[in-house]
Amino acid sequence: MYKLIIGIDVSKVSIDATALEQETQKYCHDSFLNKSLGFKSLESWFNQFNVSPKETLVCMEHTGLYIVSLCDFLRRKGFNFSVVNPL
Repeated sequence: MYKLIIGIDVSKVSIDATALEQETQKYCHDSFLNKSLGFKSLESWFNQFNVSPKETLVCMEHTGLYIVSLCDFLRRKGFNFSVVNPL
């Protein structure tokens, strides 16, 4: 079971992320740029939860080319992620 679930809405310019901590049922939201500077901020945001990448599941809709860089970032950092059909 994952300790942290993160849903991400990806657009051309931004990433909106909402995290749900499984144990406490607390959630929080933040927005980031959809480019390398935003990914660094996203990583800092992830770190506040004190949960390893392997204990985290990230889920996002497939938005074409807009998700490619984010998926590469998540893969390199060791996060489990799922890309779902937007239909």
